[in-house]
Amino acid sequence: MDVERFVTRSAQIMYGMITAGACWYIPIQRVVYMVMSREGAEPMRGFLWSIPLGLGFLAFAGLVIATRHYLGMAIINRVYGGR
Repeated sequence: MDVERFVTRSAQIMYGMITAGACWYIPIQRVVYMVMSREGAEPMRGFLWSIPLGLGFLAFAGLVIATRHYLGMAIINRVYGGR
């Protein structure tokens, strides 16, 4: 894989991670806030708990996207002989 293609794919993976994190962070934050509010915790505590959960989801989404990408590239290289 040449450098230009690698950089392009890496940028696409990063964009996918950021998009996935942005799409899911707000719903995760709202659910955590709702659950913690029911338990009587102060609002700031629910917000602070949502930050590591949102970042964890972002990392998980990035791992899934990167794994899918690299497995796909390995299969393509295997099938097409690295062309």
